[in-house]
Amino acid sequence: MAATRETIQLHKELQLVIDDSVAGWIRQLTAAWVRSWRIVEKEWIDVTNQLAIESANGATPSRRTVRRLKNVRRALNTTQRMLEELTTLSGGTLVGGVPGIVTETARMQSRLIASALPRGSAPRLLVESRDSLPNRQLDRIVRRTAQQITSSLRPLTAEATEAVMDQLIIGAARGQNPRAIASQMLKQVNGAFNGGLSRALNVARTEALDAHRDAARTMQNRNGDVLEGWQWLATLGDRTCPACWSLHGSKHPLTERGPDGHQQCRCSRAPLTKSWADLGLDIPEPPSLIRDGQQEFATLSRRQQLEIMGPTRLRALESGRATWDELAQLRHNDGWRDAYYARPLRTFQNRMGQTA
Repeated sequence: MAATRETIQLHKELQLVIDDSVAGWIRQLTAAWVRSWRIVEKEWIDVTNQLAIESANGATPSRRTVRRLKNVRRALNTTQRMLEELTTLSGGTLVGGVPGIVTETARMQSRLIASALPRGSAPRLLVESRDSLPNRQLDRIVRRTAQQITSSLRPLTAEATEAVMDQLIIGAARGQNPRAIASQMLKQVNGAFNGGLSRALNVARTEALDAHRDAARTMQNRNGDVLEGWQWLATLGDRTCPACWSLHGSKHPLTERGPDGHQQCRCSRAPLTKSWADLGLDIPEPPSLIRDGQQEFATLSRRQQLEIMGPTRLRALESGRATWDELAQLRHNDGWRDAYYARPLRTFQNRMGQTA
């Protein structure tokens, strides 16, 4: 694949579309959680003030006793109702936004493939003449993503409600100044309540990006006559994990799904065309402008390299006690899919003779 400046620019444009969509969801969900907390906060202030006074007097209540308190039951019921509404809102917001991502991803694949072929050539004209995915295929991707979103969000209400109760009990056992106890307890309850938001945002980013990859894979399969595979592209930066750095630029057969990155991974798959010679083009093919992760990493400053790898991983790489392809590790995830994560730091600590 002769990835050109046009190819790289198109990838950036598509990434912006995905990022803008996810950012919009995040704004909507965050605003909804803030509004809901304002409703339940007043009830939890009464609860935490009462429990703080009892705790400071040495009467730390049991979990069972706390659950029986009238104002606690009322606050828990309100919290559960708010979380149920938020879960429903989250699911609707995310599912409603998926079709746009899927459609735009599928549409952009033809442009990406064409950008790696000579202008006016028969293979490029063939790719440009093809329609995007049929609605039935797009709908199938959307339905599959919607099912995954619903499944991922289903436990949110119960888990967040129990987390609120857990933090309430922990706070009640502190035995400090009543005002300090109440303040800390309310802070912990707020953190548990907003844990549901963190879960929803994780689902938003993860499932949106998986839908994007699924649409890209389906459209690339449709152009299998001019493609030999796909290339793993990471959004490289100081916050990109070592696994994604190590996989950036790697080449994979068209039949392989992916990129199977970790949750919230922003990596994408770039279509990899057959060589121009294999496509019957008697034209010198320029080198691809996409470099692999190791080549890109070598161009960074020492400070940036340390920021990404940390001192132990970096020393292991530089000393030859670790290789670039060992940075990523495939792990099994129950209820989701297998995914690549950064290999645990202890692996490299052991090789360097360090203790955790």
